[in-house]
Amino acid sequence: MRIRKTSQYIEGGASLSNVYGTSDSNGYTQEYINNNVGVVESGSNANGSYVKYADGTMICYDNRFFNMNITSEFEGIYYANTGEISFAQSFIATPTINVTLRGVAGGGYSFYTPSATGFTGFVWKIQSKSNVDLYVMYFAIGKWK
Repeated sequence: MRIRKTSQYIEGGASLSNVYGTSDSNGYTQEYINNNVGVVESGSNANGSYVKYADGTMICYDNRFFNMNITSEFEGIYYANTGEISFAQSFIATPTINVTLRGVAGGGYSFYTPSATGFTGFVWKIQSKSNVDLYVMYFAIGKWK
């Protein structure tokens, strides 16, 4: 949403600055910026990093290292469960999640049971059983309020 510049007038000759307060060089009022644009909190903990925005949007992300022994088999595909991966902060509903895997040639990563607090996933390989070092990188975006 964009608020008109304060140099424009509303009915009765009162300027928008009288109604919405002062504006920046792009015409946005400080009230609008404070309530809809700015970062209100950011940080990190053992579960990753997060950024909370004034409009209620939150981004959580992390790059997790796993040393896994991929030994379970289902119809020629080998897999291992990474277990629950928790977000750095909880969302109010299940966010949109993007997961990338690095370190497993001939395989991939799938996640399931996503929730407002995290997700569970597993690594799979087409090749034989093996021990692998891998990184699971996630990026989640949703609402914190």
